[in-house]
Amino acid sequence: MPNYIENDEFIKLILIYRKTGNKILYNEIGKRFLAIAKNQLRLPIFINYSQDRHHEMISDAVFYMTKNLSDYDPMFASDDVSKGNPFSYFTTVARRAFFQKIAEYKKRDAMFKPINYIDNIQSSVCRKSTVFRDIIDPEIN
Repeated sequence: MPNYIENDEFIKLILIYRKTGNKILYNEIGKRFLAIAKNQLRLPIFINYSQDRHHEMISDAVFYMTKNLSDYDPMFASDDVSKGNPFSYFTTVARRAFFQKIAEYKKRDAMFKPINYIDNIQSSVCRKSTVFRDIIDPEIN
């Protein structure tokens, strides 16, 4: 897996893959997508998540990058700086996928927080009910 991604080589891989549909080139592009996703997770914004969540974030990012592979146009640019820069395009796609997954995590955590509270209440109620059950019918135990 490449540690450094050169834009010229990356554009050539994408263009040749579009012309030929070669699976070997697709795997090489996928390796670069994986390198982009893993290196983005080293940023301080994403470092405090668990390994399970890191793996989910990486898989989502690679999914969205492969999904947007056909949308990438190396000749289009709003400014001359990012023209022909697939690294910045797919890094942005990965970062947006991470933020989307983090929003999903926060929503899920907020949804389950009251359930944990209710679960704690029910467990304390169950303890009390066993005490009352012993008083009412001591032959159960």
